[in-house]
Amino acid sequence: MILRHPDNVTCFTDDGLTNDYEIGFSTNGTSGTVQLSAPSVAVTELRLRWNHRQSGPAVILGDHWERGYGDLEWRGVVPERVLPWYALVHFPASGRTEGLGVQTGAASFASWRVDQSGITLVLDVRCGGRGVNLGARTLAVAQVEVAESNDGESAFRFAQRFCRQLCPNPRLPEMPVYGGNDWYYAYGKNSEASILRDAEIIRNCSPDPVNSPFMVIDAGWFPAEGCGGGPYDLGNENFPDMDRVASQMRSIDVRPGIWIRPLLTQDAPTGWNLPAQHPIHSRERGAVLDPSVPEVLELVKNDIARLREWGYSLIKHDFTTFDLTGRWGFEMGDRPTVGDWTFADPSRTTAEITRDL
Repeated sequence: MILRHPDNVTCFTDDGLTNDYEIGFSTNGTSGTVQLSAPSVAVTELRLRWNHRQSGPAVILGDHWERGYGDLEWRGVVPERVLPWYALVHFPASGRTEGLGVQTGAASFASWRVDQSGITLVLDVRCGGRGVNLGARTLAVAQVEVAESNDGESAFRFAQRFCRQLCPNPRLPEMPVYGGNDWYYAYGKNSEASILRDAEIIRNCSPDPVNSPFMVIDAGWFPAEGCGGGPYDLGNENFPDMDRVASQMRSIDVRPGIWIRPLLTQDAPTGWNLPAQHPIHSRERGAVLDPSVPEVLELVKNDIARLREWGYSLIKHDFTTFDLTGRWGFEMGDRPTVGDWTFADPSRTTAEITRDL
């Protein structure tokens, strides 16, 4: 499959269609770069359309915005089906598979639609629930990638190869990550004594003398109750010394891990919170932080650095996309977030702000 210029491009603002924009689309074999200039309007999304008649019956597999919920599946052609990030189109009669996707690190939330007459790429460039104000800036919206399977290559092997094409510089651990996490039985009712007991059990269950297991202290170690958020600068009465816990876990020969919800805290300075119109406020208590504010990024950076200094080598950061968008992945549909709101910095897209965080 060779990428070509789209047959049609439409650009949307909060008020509907606009012609007050410029789009650049440069191609190089199986890659294409999309750029957007819109100095006088706030753009919500671009739609790129390629007319393309399917060469026979096909089944299609898509990704999820955030994570799978047991619903990633091959299905027939459903034109309105939202396919976040990439789509695989498999033709059972010939055994051939085609891939459509965007490289990781895009400045937009990208999704595909596949129908019998063509392919549509939707590039959501909103800042929160409203259009992004790019001003004089030209935005590199996404790098589009396409590929097709080799003769005799299964759909599964092709999917592996295509995902490597979409993520050319992955951050992979040196060895497999495995071990335990106390949330799935303790649900926040944990303590230093219980986590050390769990660490002993996990170590005894692991036969690997080199790749030691992790043991993750989930929510419950900090002053707030449950998953109530920071501050994360000290433990509570059940975890009086977080340095000591990590050291004792290492003495058992497990690698210490810890939970954090970086964008929720019990108190924050004025101007650090997401706006009142953000959908998170109807679903969560506490101060939900706006990561487009530089001081918030500095706070998160310092929290993560502190956990590392305490000796924790796996950090489970939780709720992050929910706190950013106010929606779980299975609720997002064709829009990662809704509502009449923006981040504090309206000149950057939600995707850029997420990437920077």
